Amino acid sequence: MKTIFRFLSLSALVAGLFAAGSVATFAQDPCADETGQNDLRKTISENYGFKLPTSQRKLAVEAAKQLLEKYGSCGSVADMVEWLNTGYDKDKKPFKQAQIPVWEERIKRDESLVERKAILDKYDKAVQSKNWADSIAATNEFMSKFPDDVDMVHVILPLGIIPLMDKEKSAAFNNDSIKFAKLTLSKIKGGALAKKNGKYGFNYEFDKDEAISALTYSIGYATFYGLGNKQAALPYFFEVTKLPGAGQKNPAIYNTIGEYYFPEVQRLIGEAKAALTAIDDKAAEDVRAKQEADYKAKLAMLNGYLERTMDAYARAYTLASTPEFKTFRDATYKTLQELYAIRHPEKKDTVDVFITATASKALPDPTSPVPPISDPEPTTSSTTPTSAPLTAAPTPAKPGTTAPTKPASTVAPKSGATNKSSSVVDTPSTSETSLKSKTTSKTTVVRKKGTR
Repeated sequence: MKTIFRFLSLSALVAGLFAAGSVATFAQDPCADETGQNDLRKTISENYGFKLPTSQRKLAVEAAKQLLEKYGSCGSVADMVEWLNTGYDKDKKPFKQAQIPVWEERIKRDESLVERKAILDKYDKAVQSKNWADSIAATNEFMSKFPDDVDMVHVILPLGIIPLMDKEKSAAFNNDSIKFAKLTLSKIKGGALAKKNGKYGFNYEFDKDEAISALTYSIGYATFYGLGNKQAALPYFFEVTKLPGAGQKNPAIYNTIGEYYFPEVQRLIGEAKAALTAIDDKAAEDVRAKQEADYKAKLAMLNGYLERTMDAYARAYTLASTPEFKTFRDATYKTLQELYAIRHPEKKDTVDVFITATASKALPDPTSPVPPISDPEPTTSSTTPTSAPLTAAPTPAKPGTTAPTKPASTVAPKSGATNKSSSVVDTPSTSETSLKSKTTSKTTVVRKKGTR
C-alpha cells in the first residue's frame, strides 16, 4: 500500500508540473498579451505630439520603447512597429527615420529652451537692477550650459562695461568685467553676428564700432582706476583714441592720459628744485659743471613730461566743449595755464595758441618713452643762473562717465564733473620768478627758455 500511495503521489506531482509548464509557456507568449499591447498603444497615441508638454511626450517615448521590446515581433502591432521604426505620412509613405530618437531629441531641445529661458530671465532681472553679482552668476551658468549659444556675445557684453555703467558698484567686479570685455571683443572681432537690428548686447546695445570702442575703454578704465595698474591701462586708452566710435572724442580718456603723466610732473618739479639748490657757487669748476648738468637733465625731463601732460589736457579741454562740461572745462583750463607758465614762463599768455595747435597734431603714444626736451640757452650779459618759476599747479580730477542707456551708442563723460585744486608740491608762490639765484663770474645763464 505504501508503494501504491507513493507512486500515485509521484504521478500527481509530475502531472502538476506538466500542467504548470503549459501555463507558463502560455503566459510567456507576448503576442497573446492583447491587454499589454493595447495599453501601450493607447499611451503612445495619447501622449505623442510635439505641441504637448514634455512630461507627456516622455510617457510616449517610454511606452514606444516597451512596445518594441516586448511586442516588436507580433503581427498584431506590426503597423505600430513599422511606424516607430520608419515613420510614414498620412499616405503611408515611409520617412525611413526611427521616431523615438526624433522624439527624444525634440524633448531634449525643448527642455533646454525652458532652462535657457529661466537663466536668461534671472540674467535680465539682475542686469536691469544692476545686481552685478547675480548677473555674473547667471552669465557663468549660461556659459557653462550653453557654451555655443548664438546669443552668447550679447549676453556677456553688458558685463564687460560695468565700470562705465556703474562706477559706484564696479570696484568688486573689475576683474570679472575685464574678463567679459576681452571675451566679448574676441567674439565680435572673430565674426560673431549682430542681432537683427544690427546691434550687440542685451539691455545695453551698441553697433559694432561703438561696442569695440566702449569695451576697449572699459578695460582701460577698470585697469587704471579699479586695479591701479595705470601703465597697463595706457594701451587701451590709446587704442580708443584711434578707433571709430564715441570714445575717440571722449574728454575723459585724454584727461586720464594727462592724469597718468601728472605725478611725474610733480616729482620732477621737486627733483629740479633740489638739483638747482645743490649747485654750489664755491665748488670747483668741474664739480659745479656736473651739478649744473644734473639740473639741466632734470629740467629737460620735466619739459618732456610737461609737454605730454599739456597735450593730453589740451585735448580734454577742447573736446569738453558742451555746456554740461563747464565746471570741468574751466578747471582744466586753469590747470593748463599753470602748467604752461611753468613750461614757458616768458610767453605764458600764449596758452590758447598752444591749445588750438594741439588739436591739429597726432596724440603722442602714451606707451612710448617720454623724451627729454632741452631748450636753447640764450647768451646774455647776466651772470645770474635762473630757473623757470616752477609754480604750483592744481591736481586735475578726471571727468566721470555716464552709463549708456538702452538703446545706447555712446559712452560719454558725466555732466558737471568737478576738478579739485590742490598744490602740486610745496613750491614758492606765483609771484616769485625763480627758485634760487646765485652769482658767479664764470658761469653763463642757465635759463629755462625756448620753444616747445
